[in-house]
Amino acid sequence: MMNDFFYNKTIAAFALVAMVLFSVFVLGGSGLRQEREKALDVFYGDNEYGVDISLECENIISNCKNLLVIAGKYLEKDDEAVEGLSIHTSYPVSVDRFERANGLSGSSGFAQKYANDVMVKLLTMDITEKDREYLIKIEADIDTAVRKSLLSGYNICHESYAVTISNPYTGFIAKVTGNGIENLPAHFLR
Repeated sequence: MMNDFFYNKTIAAFALVAMVLFSVFVLGGSGLRQEREKALDVFYGDNEYGVDISLECENIISNCKNLLVIAGKYLEKDDEAVEGLSIHTSYPVSVDRFERANGLSGSSGFAQKYANDVMVKLLTMDITEKDREYLIKIEADIDTAVRKSLLSGYNICHESYAVTISNPYTGFIAKVTGNGIENLPAHFLR
């Protein structure tokens, strides 16, 4: 009776399919998760330069908040750039590593765009010399944070992961196991 169990083709086929599915989804998903975590580690400062992009994003957002104070003196609150900057200087505070990183990179990226628009408007206006100096310092601080973030190599890790899961099969496994590209913070581009 026991020998019949081991020689049953249906059971053998079922066992083979189960092992293949296990190896593809569990082991493949685990490998993708490790690669995604490696990219997140780079985002949080585990790179050859020791640049913690999350801190640089917070620095950008902080400088954008300072810019809002200056903009409040000269521009209307319903100005599109001021509204956009105001919206994107806050981000969801989360203890989850990914959610925090995604909130920071998204908010700081949009804040940069609106900050540039606000700065252009302010620098073409008749503003006090002290405010002009603050604007130049804010712009320099934002540029420094962006340059440091670009040094980290995060964009390279992000792109490498995107290429890895661009294959339809790998992409499907990534989606099923929750390791899609949407589970990494966006590129840090200027």
